[in-house]
Amino acid sequence: MFNIYYAKKGTEFYFLNKLEDDVWVNVLETDCDVAINGDSEANVVLLYKTFSIGWGNETIASNVGVYVFISLLNNNMFAVKADDMTKREFENYDEFEQIHNV
Repeated sequence: MFNIYYAKKGTEFYFLNKLEDDVWVNVLETDCDVAINGDSEANVVLLYKTFSIGWGNETIASNVGVYVFISLLNNNMFAVKADDMTKREFENYDEFEQIHNV
């Protein structure tokens, strides 16, 4: 069993950047609905869920939750507020493939 997280059109992705002693956040907004950790080359996995994350001078917070993901391809981390997400649970990968015609 596994979960796929979906972001709605207009969702803000908070990319958590770090370079030596400097940390900062880049915000990008999606222009369509997207599977965050679906079948892609980026191999995105969920790291953890929290209600607030501080990164550099930014605080990303939500009463519903903030999900932090990482790409296994390039180690890019990003956060998405749960307010803008939905989650779908699949029994197995075959079920996911049937729905998404991967």
